[in-house]
Formats: sequence, C-alpha cells, structure tokens
Amino acid sequence: MLALKGNQGNLHKDVTDYFKDEDFLLQIEKAGRYSKTVEKARSQIEMREYYQTDDIAWLDGRSNWKGLKTIGMTKTTIKKGENITAETRYYISSLSPNISLFEKSVHQH
Repeated sequence: MLALKGNQGNLHKDVTDYFKDEDFLLQIEKAGRYSKTVEKARSQIEMREYYQTDDIAWLDGRSNWKGLKTIGMTKTTIKKGENITAETRYYISSLSPNISLFEKSVHQH
C-alpha cells in the first residue's frame, strides 16, 4: 500500500479525478467495496469512509507499479463542537479487492 501525494504528478491527479466522479463512487458502493465507521472519542465524532476498486485498466503508467491491483480513497470527517474538518487520502495497492483488508491496511499504514 502506498499513499499518493501531489508530488507524484499524473498518478495522483488521475486517481483523485477518478474518485471525484459520483457515478464511480456509487458503483464502488454497489460492488461492496465501501465501508464506513463512526466513532466517538475525545469529545469528538470521527467518521471514516473507505472506497477501493480494481477498475484500473484506464490508469496511465500502471505498468510502472509492479503488482498494482487496486486503488483506494479514504475520507475522514471530524466534528468537534461546531467545528468540522475533513481530509481525503488516496492509495495504490497490491491488495486484491477486499474492503475489510483495505480498511485494516490503511489503519496500519
């Protein structure tokens, strides 16, 4: 599992653009490759959403990443009082499509 960052150029942009498409997100959810957790801790509420897909045939340069099987996204939203913060992260992975394993791997990353 590798977290993507802006300095990875087109790869980061392509994956980011993919996950901005609401139709793709709905397809991922329907395929059972979506998970959501909500936790209350330290007087705040943390919601985490996980998306994973093996729909990567379109991804330019995927042959540069030996063993690449899936891409993923996490959205973390934290509400503390009236303040809400959100963070989105993107990943490439050699994991087979398995949302539980993806979620666990993100936590360990």
